[in-house]
Amino acid sequence: MFSIYSRNLLYGWYSKTFVTVECLFSYIGFLEKSVIVSLVFFTEILASVWIKKLEITGNLTVLTKIYFISSYYQRKW
Repeated sequence: MFSIYSRNLLYGWYSKTFVTVECLFSYIGFLEKSVIVSLVFFTEILASVWIKKLEITGNLTVLTKIYFISSYYQRKW
């Protein structure tokens, strides 16, 4: 639940800051679940950055690959 809140809070930040905060809280005691969730939301942040770049180029094949990578990790979680 904390990771969902941190995702909404840190969604607009740089991915480096997001990973640093998530690793800090996983080190304090959130263990494996926080690491998996941080990987899922890290891919979502990368996907959102790439989608903004792809809106300029319009490359839909890469867009669908990014979407399936993100949805794969969510289904696995």
